[in-house]
Amino acid sequence: MAAQDVDGVREVQVADDAEAAVGVRDASTAEAAHAAGGVSRRGFVLGSAGGVAMLALGLVRFAPETALCRPPGGQDEDRLLGMCVRCGKCMEVCPTGVIAPAHIEDGIVGVRTPRLDFSRSKAQLGSLAGWCDHCNDANGGTPRCAQVCPTGALTPSEGSTFDSMRLGTAVINRDWCLAWRLKGCTICLNACPLGAISFDGNYRPVVDERLCNGCGACEQACVSLESTSIGQDENNKHMTARAITVQQLER
Repeated sequence: MAAQDVDGVREVQVADDAEAAVGVRDASTAEAAHAAGGVSRRGFVLGSAGGVAMLALGLVRFAPETALCRPPGGQDEDRLLGMCVRCGKCMEVCPTGVIAPAHIEDGIVGVRTPRLDFSRSKAQLGSLAGWCDHCNDANGGTPRCAQVCPTGALTPSEGSTFDSMRLGTAVINRDWCLAWRLKGCTICLNACPLGAISFDGNYRPVVDERLCNGCGACEQACVSLESTSIGQDENNKHMTARAITVQQLER
């Protein structure tokens, strides 16, 4: 009986040692993942707690106040948010550099989902165009972002083309626009590939929403934020974006 007790104790001790070894191995794995740029359990918990605290304080929103401009095939916001796995593949393959991740200030539910960013400067873009041409030049008119999307979160309608896509509508802030301030500018008109921008009788740009597809060529080309071209005045002090921006269509 004593021998059996001793063996039983020995078995328990062996099991405890094995469990401890597994614990050490798991801890080492977690440390290695953290060192490689992974997220540890402690980091995840702290990050989640921080996000909840910021939400409670009103520093961030659960959902964006206005809809974000999405890549081709992502115009159904509810569908995109439900299917997107935040893999970033669409951003990696975009040949014009116009797809960027949504930030926490865009709404917690959409963090890391793809949005269109037409505001990048030439210095940031390098040789990239910075607006969406439905991959006409790079992929024969088939959006690469939709091709690589693993879940179908980006699914353009059948027969979608550059001419027929509707990503948003260009809107002019007349207080910030050089031409509307009678300083003379034709850049957005020249940049528009669809002829959706025309001049009124005073050479000021207006947008035809029936022709605009929200490609962002006008916003990317706009120079209103460059102080050397605007001059210093009260309007310039309050500018937070270019004078023409693409805004998402109302759902």
